[in-house]
Amino acid sequence: MSISATPDAPALSTMPSSSSPIAHLLTTHLPTSPLVPRLTTLSSTLLTHKVDKETRRQVEQLRGEMRDRWRAEAFKVKASWMAGVVPSHEREGQGGVDGEQGAEREAGEEAQNGDDPLLQPTIISDADGAAEMSRQVDDKVESGMAEQMKVAEEVVRGSVERSEGMEMELWLGQAILDGFSSGAGDEDQAARFVLDRLEDAFFEAGLSLDESK
Repeated sequence: MSISATPDAPALSTMPSSSSPIAHLLTTHLPTSPLVPRLTTLSSTLLTHKVDKETRRQVEQLRGEMRDRWRAEAFKVKASWMAGVVPSHEREGQGGVDGEQGAEREAGEEAQNGDDPLLQPTIISDADGAAEMSRQVDDKVESGMAEQMKVAEEVVRGSVERSEGMEMELWLGQAILDGFSSGAGDEDQAARFVLDRLEDAFFEAGLSLDESK
């Protein structure tokens, strides 16, 4: 399969730089071929697709791992908060004799006004306060995770761009060598061989050639 050469083909939304490693590789080994601009565009589009796909995969995996850790931390915060807001007279009364429990119950209102905060959010007496606390913790978890994921995605993308870029350069270099071998050293035939390889890679990746025009 092949398509006509389009040296003046319209640029993509992000036109590959003439100084990019891919462009340098193609212009070095196919210096006079009119197909070089098309090969550069196809290669860059394919590389961008691979980078986006792999970045999404790694980010989603990382997001799942981070969410599990953040949920565990949120649970600890909620459990600690709940344990800390049980009124002191209830904690001290546990395990006491009936007489002591009765006395504390009678003095419950005074104890609340004395030792404990004015608004005491407990599981039993202040469900609304507990729900609000839980919501605030969840919101903080989501906000914190979103910030960390934003930074993590940039790091992941940078790493993926480097690894996928090197793979693309190696792949193109091998395609150029194979093209020269099959064409008895003819540059034009080598360029068309690379073009066919790129088109095959496009279809294997589920891309349309129209996306590179």
